[in-house]
Parts: sequence; structure tokens; C-alpha cells
Amino acid sequence: MAKFNWKQFAGNFLQETAMNIRERKEGAKAYEEEQRQLAERNLQLVRQREAVARNAARVGKQAMDLGASKELVINAMSSGVSGVTDLYNNLQNLHSQLGYRPGQELTEDEIRMGLSAPTAANIDPSLIAADLTDLAMQTYGVVPKGKLPDPEEASTMKTLFGFDAKDRVRRELADEKYYGNLSIGDINYIAQQSEYNALVGDAVQNFAELPIYNSEAKLNFSTQLNKVMDDAITGQAFKNRLAALVDPADKQTSMLIERQKAAGNFIRNYAGTYEYTGFFDDPATLDLIKQTFEIPGQEGAGQKWLDTLLVEYDREPETPISEDDTSLKIKEPVPPKKVDLKKDPVDPVETDDPFPPAPDLDEEGRAIMDASVSGELRKGYTAQYTREQWNKMSRKQREERDLPVSPMGVIGFQFKEDVDKVLEKSLSNLNIKRNTREGKEYKVIIKNLGTFTATKEQLDQMLDSAFMGERPAIILEEYGEEEPRERKLTTRIIKRFK
Repeated sequence: MAKFNWKQFAGNFLQETAMNIRERKEGAKAYEEEQRQLAERNLQLVRQREAVARNAARVGKQAMDLGASKELVINAMSSGVSGVTDLYNNLQNLHSQLGYRPGQELTEDEIRMGLSAPTAANIDPSLIAADLTDLAMQTYGVVPKGKLPDPEEASTMKTLFGFDAKDRVRRELADEKYYGNLSIGDINYIAQQSEYNALVGDAVQNFAELPIYNSEAKLNFSTQLNKVMDDAITGQAFKNRLAALVDPADKQTSMLIERQKAAGNFIRNYAGTYEYTGFFDDPATLDLIKQTFEIPGQEGAGQKWLDTLLVEYDREPETPISEDDTSLKIKEPVPPKKVDLKKDPVDPVETDDPFPPAPDLDEEGRAIMDASVSGELRKGYTAQYTREQWNKMSRKQREERDLPVSPMGVIGFQFKEDVDKVLEKSLSNLNIKRNTREGKEYKVIIKNLGTFTATKEQLDQMLDSAFMGERPAIILEEYGEEEPRERKLTTRIIKRFK
């Protein structure tokens, strides 16, 4: 067996090791050269991104000079690559539309009304505190997103045999400043990342230009205003309310209130749309508003309503408005209280009763009927059933309803139609007397004394009983529009019926 040659083995090992070390160093050097060449190419990309970022920061500051908040600018940066430029352009347009001079800032409300560009709900306070240029650098991919990976520290043995040659080059490239504060490693790392990184998640902005209050908008305002007011009094619900009013003056007042109510809602909506583009600066529009809210007998009511509207929109009124001022209010007409001398009807219930009763008389109605049958040949009455119903009932059904049973028993008995006739004059009188109005005159016909003219104040002093009964002592009527008035009712006559 041949003897092992240690010297030859050692020589070959050292020679191979030296060769490997030299190859690792050459590889590291080639890697360094490759990275430097790559950085030289990537530097142009980083410079382009930096230019975009610095421009975005500059435009963001210009937007803030126009009145935008920092939160709004950050939100704009995070809404898209051109977000902050879009924000500035729309703010500049709004600034011009409102006729502001250079240096004048838009208010928060003007920006909110003029642009639908909401600030992100949850913006990190650290972003708000940061410099806008730094934020732009992060957003537009100039600052590394995350930390550049650190090369591992090599052991003595690895260093001795050249295993860390490439890592050592990486450390040198990470430490050596190549462009500003950026190293070659930073530049190449940045180039691998996205050129745009939103700092605020889900940030959006939608811009809406303010509509101009031009001649077309003015014509539409007057046309639509008239239509809205006309529509307000043609609906069935209002017609039903109007039908419940008796006095023509009440009907006119009710229509005026309804028209002005609809006009007020329409005008406020229109003012909200064109507030910043000339609505309150157009004399014809303001005159139309004043005319719409004029109230008969209330001088300056239209101007007062306009002043109230101006205050609502933070504008200077012609005259100060007091919260206690009630002159703008018109008293809503109240439908007359209908007197029917009946108990309130009960809600209908499903029943098999073939003869459903009408509402019975209330206490006043019973008192009138009781007085009418006393000392007469009448034998009682019912306000709930008609003679026709009685005719169709069996004897048992009549007994169950406390009605006369035989044909002889109904002689002198008054059915519902008879009761209604007895109460007719009382109902007419009471429906007028209990709904009298201030400033109106009424015709009073007093038995054996003649016909007079009375006011609400005079009638209120007289007892209702004088106007009640089958043959009341006093008949009360309303005058026709052009009917001549009778002589005035005297205090002496009033005292007789107190």
C-alpha cells in the first residue's frame, strides 16, 4: 500500500482554498459593480419620483393656502396619484367662482358646500404632525417602504475564507451615501417598490363644481316657485281641509299659508344650491322672495321673511331679527266646531244587527227634546231609529230596543227624522253662535222685538238656552256679503238674555 503524501494534500488544499477565496472576492466585486451600475440607472427613476413628490407637496401647500386643511390634503394624496392636483384645481375654480381676491382663504363651509371631498375619517395623528414634503416622499415612492434588509454579520472563519465577501459589499453599499441621504442599497431597494403608496386606506374624493346662478337658473327659480305654490293648494288633502272651513276669508288665509309654506321649503333648497354663486346678490330674486311672503295687513312681512333667510345663511339682514318676533306668523284658521247635539259615534263593530242604531243625543239634545215633548201629546222619542226601521222590526226586536211595540203605541211617538226636525233650528243657531269671529257682524231675530245686528262680544254675553228649543226665542243668521245691516243690538236687550 502506497504511503499517504501529507505535503501534497496540504498543498492542493491550500491552493484550492485560495482559488475559492479569490473567486468569492471577484464575485463580490462583480456584485458591487453590478449594484453601482444598477443604482446609476435607478437614480433617474428616484429623481423622477422625487420631483413628483416635491411638486405634490408644493401643490398641497398651495391648496392649504386656499383654505384646505392638512387632513384634506393628506386625504387627497392618498386618493390617487393625481389626487392632490385635482384638489387644488377644484379649490382654485371655487375660489374664482366666489370672486375672491388673491390671498383670501375659502372657509371650511365653503369648501364643504363647493366640493364633495371628505376628509378621511381616521387619519393617524402622526401623519398630521409630519412635514408635508416628507409625507409626499413616502406617498410617491421616494422613501423606502419598510427597512432595507441588513446583511448578516459574518464569523471570523467566514471572513477568513471569504464567505462574507458579498455581505460585506452589501454593508458598504448600504452605508455609503450616494444621493442625498440615500445609499446605493436604498436606491436599488426603492426602485423595486411601487411608485405610489397611499398613506390613508380607502381615501376617496369626488369633486362637484358649484352651479352658477345664471339667467337660466333665475328663470327656473321664478317658474318653479309659482308651480310649487300652485301645486300646494291643489292636492286632495289640502282641499279636504279647505272644505271644512266656512268663512271665505278663512279659506283665503289658509291658501296663503299653504302657498307660503311650500315656497319657503323650495326657496331654502334653491338657496342652498346657489348660495355661493349669486343667489343672494340678485335684486330680482330678492324682490320676488319679498313679494311671495307679503301678508295683508302686515307691512314689511316679506322683508322680515327675507331677513330671516339671510340670517340662516350667515348673511347680513337689512334689519335685525328678534327670536321673539311673531309678526311673521299668520294664525291658522280653525274649522268651525260642528254642533250636532249627538254623542260621539262609537267605532263601528262587525255585528249581525239588521238595524244598526244612529248616535244617541247628548245632554243638550236630550234637554231640548225633553222640553219639546213635555205638556204635549207626544209619547216619547228616539234619535237612533227611523220609522222605516221600526216598520221592518219584529215585536221582539222593538222590545229589545225600548221602542213602542204596536201600531197604536207609536201614535204621538217621534222617530229619528222627527227629532232631527225638532233640533233643526237649535243646531243652526248653535253652530253660528259657537263659531262667531272677531270683527264680524251677525243678524239676530228676537221674538216680539224685531231684527238686530250683533257682534261676537255681544252674543258671547247671551245664554245659549235662548237660542235652543223647537221654537227658540232668538234666531241667529249670518249676513250675506252685500246685505244691508239692521239696527244695533242694545245693552238693555242683551241683559234680558244673560
